[in-house]
Amino acid sequence: MDSMVLIPIMVPLPVALTLVCTSVLAVMLYVRSLFTSTDTLPKLFYKESTLNTHLLNKSSIMRRPFRPSYWLKNRHLQTILGRMRPQGTVHYEREYLQLSDKGVVALDWVIGTNFAVRRNSPICVVFPSLTGDAHSVSDLCGCLARKGFRTVVFNSRGHGNSFLTTKKLQSFGDPLDVRQSVLYIHQKHARAQITAVAMGTGSTVLFSYLGEYGSSARLKAAAFISPVFDATQTLFRGMSKFYEFFFLVKLKLMLLKHAHALSEVVDIGKSMLSWSMVTFQKYVYCRGSESLEQFLERNDPMRDVDDISVPVLCVSSSDDPVCRHKDTPFDIFQFYPNMLLVATEHGGHCGFLESIHRPSWTDKLVVDYLTSVLEFSSKGYEHSG
Repeated sequence: MDSMVLIPIMVPLPVALTLVCTSVLAVMLYVRSLFTSTDTLPKLFYKESTLNTHLLNKSSIMRRPFRPSYWLKNRHLQTILGRMRPQGTVHYEREYLQLSDKGVVALDWVIGTNFAVRRNSPICVVFPSLTGDAHSVSDLCGCLARKGFRTVVFNSRGHGNSFLTTKKLQSFGDPLDVRQSVLYIHQKHARAQITAVAMGTGSTVLFSYLGEYGSSARLKAAAFISPVFDATQTLFRGMSKFYEFFFLVKLKLMLLKHAHALSEVVDIGKSMLSWSMVTFQKYVYCRGSESLEQFLERNDPMRDVDDISVPVLCVSSSDDPVCRHKDTPFDIFQFYPNMLLVATEHGGHCGFLESIHRPSWTDKLVVDYLTSVLEFSSKGYEHSG
């Protein structure tokens, strides 16, 4: 057998250098893409109006791309890190407000020498998620406080490590406690304009409040981050088992803490053994012989959306693993001149992180929005077009 002869292939030096440099550059660009952000312009849904024109002109962040690092484009990472990563250090002073039925809600006021507020400084009431508390929204509260807002976190009765003085908890769409709290804050700071921000599942009670009380809500503006528009689908039928399990564990720990106070009206045993959000809510929150359908109708956050009279901003992500993108009512934002939706491609549920080392992209967006609305109101414009 003839021996094989290897004939070297001669490549001209310029061509070889070009191939090597191109390969090195390609590898460098790929590695860089893993640690740099990608540009994703948010989509805006709104009806033309004087208010929305003013907002789009004043808030540059609405026109700035949301730039998450490459590895942060995963919706579950955004959601989990948005919840679990350390928040900035913010100090609170707790105030307990007794309600008309002798129930108590906890108001956590942001305090600190670095936050300069005046008697007429605007107020922002922050609503954490159903399983959150003041510390879970510290980054947002710090951002609001640095911009001159007197900031307070609303903790529903029994939530936020507070005590329970009644034989009931506030259901997710019952705005009565919010009403009394807002009236109290308005009376305490009569010269201040009041705004509100709600996070995730905390949006249900704020939406219910705005719709039920309409023009008498005493709020100048409201913003929602990853809001729940359809509670039936999100909280009961559409949530993945992973996130449903997480929410149920947190709610059961809270229920267990108040088991003695609620034992006469809630079947604690059945509630603790339930691993379905549907049955858990039915055992804990349904009134007497009230059916689940009646309960859902009574607590539907969008039941009175036609009566919302204040400017509203909603920020949602199409990859939200908790609130399904297809449940977003895009039509209402293109019908009502006081409502604006900012929709991003990535961001998860209450994440919107561009970097693990920086606050959420929505923090500055929300502050810009509230500031712009208050400026608009001070000029005496009408909300309609």
